[in-house]
Amino acid sequence: MTNPQFYLSIIFLATVLLSILLRRERKAKTRLEVDSSKVPNDTYGIFVAKLKEQFGQALSFPENVEFEKVYDAPDMDAVEFRKMRGYWHIRFKVWNPENPYIDYLASGDDYSLHQRMTIRGETASLENFEGQFGSPIYEDEEKTMQTRSDIKAHNEKVQAILIAKGFLTSKGFRS
Repeated sequence: MTNPQFYLSIIFLATVLLSILLRRERKAKTRLEVDSSKVPNDTYGIFVAKLKEQFGQALSFPENVEFEKVYDAPDMDAVEFRKMRGYWHIRFKVWNPENPYIDYLASGDDYSLHQRMTIRGETASLENFEGQFGSPIYEDEEKTMQTRSDIKAHNEKVQAILIAKGFLTSKGFRS
């Protein structure tokens, strides 16, 4: 027959292992709760309020937004009244559950804005299209052509960035 201390050692080891496994499972659950894919309503509400303040109250924002998914916020006045001028359409994505910020592409009548907003409401311009209001014309035709070429190359890079974020398709803003 075996020593009773041997059985006690086995029971002790099993208890320690079980304790370690339960602790890991609790930590994993906590991490999942923190990394939840749903953007908290209070955080999202701050972004929505700031964007409406900047672009107009008629924007229609979806509810129950998840992190790192692309959403649209169309101008409902433009949709309802078929306005052709003075509207905005915003395509956005909320990033980083631990320190949320929102990247968005706002497309208006004849230009766009690509920006980032922090939870404190601070905005920063991101890569955006150049030449939206035309390109300069110089007396030196070669300089004019070089400028247009530079703008085209820049805009192709910006388009690739916006496609990668899901804000544009290869066909443009409309999906």
